[in-house]
Amino acid sequence: MISENLTPDDESTSSPSEPSDLPAAPSKERVRGPRVFGKWAWTCWLPFLVYYCSIQSASYLDYVREHALVKGHAPGHEETHFGEFPEDKEEPQTYPEEANHWFPIHSSWYPQIYVIGIGLTLITMVMAIPGYRIPPFRISWLSIVLGILGIVIWIGLFVLDRDYIGLGAKFGGLGEREAFNPFEKLKDNPTWMYQFLAIRFLGLVFVVPIVEEFFLRAFLLRYLDDPDWDEIPLGVAITPIGFWGILAYGPLTHPAEFLAAAVWFGMVQWVYLRTKNVWDCVVIHAITNLLLGLYVLKYSAWELW
Repeated sequence: MISENLTPDDESTSSPSEPSDLPAAPSKERVRGPRVFGKWAWTCWLPFLVYYCSIQSASYLDYVREHALVKGHAPGHEETHFGEFPEDKEEPQTYPEEANHWFPIHSSWYPQIYVIGIGLTLITMVMAIPGYRIPPFRISWLSIVLGILGIVIWIGLFVLDRDYIGLGAKFGGLGEREAFNPFEKLKDNPTWMYQFLAIRFLGLVFVVPIVEEFFLRAFLLRYLDDPDWDEIPLGVAITPIGFWGILAYGPLTHPAEFLAAAVWFGMVQWVYLRTKNVWDCVVIHAITNLLLGLYVLKYSAWELW
């Protein structure tokens, strides 16, 4: 008969095949669970894709126009080598009448294309409402404070970089804002001018914060860490590739405001990891964009528009 009161030495010599009552060592694998968005996973990326494609097409109208015409693909224009662009002149570049018929769309169409883009994005956002309701809607005081602080950071670092550091000048060739001044370009039609301004602020304060933050925090941040991104809870610890990938998004999409974008997006990233709440990021984004839009109108800082 074997005694049940084993000594420590007896326990150490027990068969390793016997089951142990001790808890298993904690796993170092990523925490997983049921899919966060499930069938609504497209909520995180489709509205952003529609917005980005439509708005970027409006911003690059003149680039596409000049690129096609200067390459000689348009009728009535002389053949030149790839990548050659008209040199900057005091007077605007003009093209043959045949070329204008071939590609009549140019930067003056920016307001119309922007409005169409916002409309298409709003349609996808309405379709995505059930998905947007999955993360609990709660807002912390921190998001409001940092939303206000964010405009100080953005403008302050933009001016500092523009006047002293020069990162924006170095990377600005990768893309700049449209800098569309409605008071100048639409002054002959005041009604349309104010309608466009209202829609522009709708995009700045409502559309962009939601579609961009859900894309960045709810989708891209987790996808860079794991292809099965929807099994990763929102706001859990992230890998370096996810952190730096999202941090790089700001300067890459705002190269002329390189320093300001890097710091601001880093701040929002910190808030997301602290609160684990995507809606806090949306609020910060919305407040900063609202104040930035008002600043642009007040001081005619169209390079930030």
